[in-house]
Amino acid sequence: MGNADVHDHVNLPMLVAGGPTRKGGQHIRYKDPAPLANVHLTLLDKAGVRVDNFADSKGKVPEILSL
Repeated sequence: MGNADVHDHVNLPMLVAGGPTRKGGQHIRYKDPAPLANVHLTLLDKAGVRVDNFADSKGKVPEILSL
């Protein structure tokens, strides 16, 4: 966690590994904090689970979706 004392997930380093359906070789850094749930929502979509939102998500991470 970014700050484990408060279970904070801001500035949380993350590695997303995948196969041929993921674009690799990227380092994505946002100017403003984005919800971790955006990554979860994106990965759910890639797995075929179609939901409009997940937890506090505000959208998908297009850099993970693009090939």
